[in-house]
Amino acid sequence: MGNSRFHMIFGLAMLVLGSWLAWSQSFYVVDLLKGSGPPFLIWAGMFIIFYGLNKTPRRIFVMAIGAAVLANGVYGLFDEWMTVVDCSKGFLPLAFIVGGLLAVATGVRVLKS
Repeated sequence: MGNSRFHMIFGLAMLVLGSWLAWSQSFYVVDLLKGSGPPFLIWAGMFIIFYGLNKTPRRIFVMAIGAAVLANGVYGLFDEWMTVVDCSKGFLPLAFIVGGLLAVATGVRVLKS
């Protein structure tokens, strides 16, 4: 019983803290959406290139698409560097909200059983 109370109190505190941070730091949350694109494109481009290195039927075509996606990600990283740096600041409120929701759900589940 004590463990579920802790989960619910901790979860609600994290949910409130995350909601407040998302409101007060909303421009960082927007930067999270903008700044996560270039690193994702870099990883996707490398994955596509490595996929193309296998014996695929259209290996040159797949590798060319992967190189284009990788180049787009590198350019986005160069062009939006400060946005990518601010991406980590926008991640914190969302992590608090998700962590708070998970802790509350765990507390409710433990309380039910």
